[in-house]
Amino acid sequence: MSAPDDIPTSALTERQREVAALIAEGSTNQDIADRLGMERHAVSDYVAQILWRLGATDRSQVAIWAMRHRLCQPQE
Repeated sequence: MSAPDDIPTSALTERQREVAALIAEGSTNQDIADRLGMERHAVSDYVAQILWRLGATDRSQVAIWAMRHRLCQPQE
């Protein structure tokens, strides 16, 4: 089961949307931290907040939600 599609992107902060998009691209927490200039533990906190706000249980559900809301470019 994926995160509900009816949750709008406005449910997340701008930074959370950035993190969700990077999750959808397959980035690890360390990859996200490096790319956004953050500490890895801060990224872990963002991921936990995103999961909670979306009612998701794992990163794949976040990725599906982010792709359906066009937060990232499809991988070719």
